[in-house]
Amino acid sequence: FNILMPMIDAINHISGPKTEFVYSGLSDMFKVEAGRMFRQGQEAYISYGQLANEDLAVRYGFVEPNNTNDAYVFDDMLGLLMQHDAVARSLTQAQITQLRQSGAFEALKQPAIQRNGSVEGGVLKALDAVLSE
Repeated sequence: FNILMPMIDAINHISGPKTEFVYSGLSDMFKVEAGRMFRQGQEAYISYGQLANEDLAVRYGFVEPNNTNDAYVFDDMLGLLMQHDAVARSLTQAQITQLRQSGAFEALKQPAIQRNGSVEGGVLKALDAVLSE
């Protein structure tokens, strides 16, 4: 859930800084902890969370260039692969059954590729299994 936090809401966002805000029960107040020193006049940022640009745009009205939290989700990659004649012809019914049982087909329903190029290991194994048959 989202709440307004006067003054803390005025601090700009950047992904990944060590700066964060914390609540102190002893003093009954919020404080910003930087985790490093700043020069006078240097802007301090906080992270609104590890959010993709889609979430930043909807929640806060801006996007972050080169946001490492962006992911590209492919709807039904398996269906696209199976439409390719070479892939469809190369798989026997027994191989398709084995791929289903191994979870390879499930991993290819909506695989996500992160902006930095990383994917879940199950997706790579599934692609390897489907394309190497």
